[in-house]
Order: sequence, then C-alpha cells, then structure tokens
Amino acid sequence: MKTFAKKIVMLIALLTLIAAAEPKPVSADGGEFGYEIVVEPSPVTIGDEVTLTVRLTDYDETKAGIRGFQIDINNNGNLLQNSTCTTLVTDNEGALSNYTSYQSGRDLVRHLYMKMNGTLDRSQSDLLEVKIPIPDSFTEEGTVTLPFRLLIQSDAEENNQLTYNSTIEIHYVPEGETPVEPVTSVDISWGEMNFTYTDGTWNPTEHQYEGAGWTDNGSGYVTVRNNGEKDVETSFAYASGRSDISGEFTDGTNPVTAPVSLGAGKEQTVYLVLSGKPEGYLGENAVIGTVNIILGGE
Repeated sequence: MKTFAKKIVMLIALLTLIAAAEPKPVSADGGEFGYEIVVEPSPVTIGDEVTLTVRLTDYDETKAGIRGFQIDINNNGNLLQNSTCTTLVTDNEGALSNYTSYQSGRDLVRHLYMKMNGTLDRSQSDLLEVKIPIPDSFTEEGTVTLPFRLLIQSDAEENNQLTYNSTIEIHYVPEGETPVEPVTSVDISWGEMNFTYTDGTWNPTEHQYEGAGWTDNGSGYVTVRNNGEKDVETSFAYASGRSDISGEFTDGTNPVTAPVSLGAGKEQTVYLVLSGKPEGYLGENAVIGTVNIILGGE
C-alpha cells in the first residue's frame, strides 16, 4: 500500500467589506439588467435633502433592448409626499410616455417610460432622480427603508417581462452628530488541513484496490463566526494548479457552493473534500492547493 501525504497551504483572502451595496437582479433568458440606486449624502443631516438616483449599469449591445420600464418607490415615514421627482431619460423620440410623479392615491413615486416602436437608447443610463427633504420632526439618528420595484419590458423573444425588487435605505443623523457604525468582527478558525491519499486495500478476489481516496483525520475544515453587529457574507473556494486533484466544500451533508449569509452571532463550518488520484509520488507535506475565504456584506 502506498501512502501520499499532502498539506494544504491556508491562504485567507479577506475582501474589504462593502457598504451600501445594492442587490443585483437575477439572470433571465431575456437579458440581465444591472442597476444601482445611489443615495447621496449618506447619512443625510436632519433638515437637509437627500437625493436618490436610479440608473442602469450595463445597458449595452449585449442586452436585449428596453421598450419600457416602470419604477415604483413606496412611501414610508411620510417622506415622499414632499419629494421632487424628475425623469432623467432624455430619449423621447417615439416615446408614448416618459414621466414621473408622486401618486398620493398609491402612496408612491412612480416613473413610467414606454416606447411602442424601437427601444430605449443604449447610451441612456440615468433613469430617475428623487429629492427628499428630511423633516425636522426627526430628532434622533435613524433609518427609513423604502421598498423599491423595477419592471422592465424588453424586445427579447423569451422572458421579456422582468421584475426586480429591493429596498432603499436612507440613514439620517442630527446636525453635527457622527453616525455610529455597526461593529464588524469575524473570527476564522482552521483545521490543520492535512490530507493523505491511499490506494486502498488489495482485493485478491477482485484483483483490484478497494477503498482508495483521501482522508484528513478531521483536520480539513474551516469555521467562520460573525462576532459583529451586522450580517456578513462569506464564500469558500479551493484553488490549485493541479489538474489531477480537485476539491469542494460541504456542510457535512450538502455541498456548499453559494455564498453563506451569517447574522450576528452565527457561524458556519465547512469541510474540504478532495477527489482525484495524484499523478506520481508527491513526498511528505507537499502543497497541493489553497483554501480561500472571501468576506463581504452590507
């Protein structure tokens, strides 16, 4: 029986925690339209005005053409009644509608654009601007959340009616006060990441080795714990220049392939599972790959 011992080099790639990141739309056959909602200033001083700007981020030739869209921002905290709404769409040629207003009956700001013939000019990115005064009756630091919905009608043959939902966070503070940022704190603990490959045990009846594969004696794990005050998103990745050995992560039962969201006080342990037979003898404590932990969040 031959035994090969290998050790994973532990490489932690800590990305800067991203603040105020807007969620991106999901993919669709008719085209994926990225968008962003810019809130300026953030935080805004009570008694001043905050500006919301809605824009497309990737409306180019790789995307289906947009024939129409509707933006709805629902009221909350009695803010939108005194807002100033302006359409930023300059492509009016052949447009049946291109307007924005606060609709008191629906209690929302609505921007409606529709073009029967042709599509929205691809040079257009900015769609809507809403200026909102923060009333003096707000005396303490706080946040207002406004539900947001974007509907897009495209000229794609399939999935040409798309709906995206997210929220807009408006953070306000009294004049002269510095906002208190939530604490971000993450602990990462590792196993030794010692893996051994064995050809298994020879079966003289079947004339082949059985039980071949990798073992780690319980050392191939990593645990991420969120000790902070806000959610953190973490992803796990295995990287190697070797084509004969591959790796994936599980939670002990199921594969872990998507980012994991950890609330305050929560933790996630994942286990590295290696597969593939080494091509030749590697020697003791050979480095065969790296494990990367990627952190992000709101």
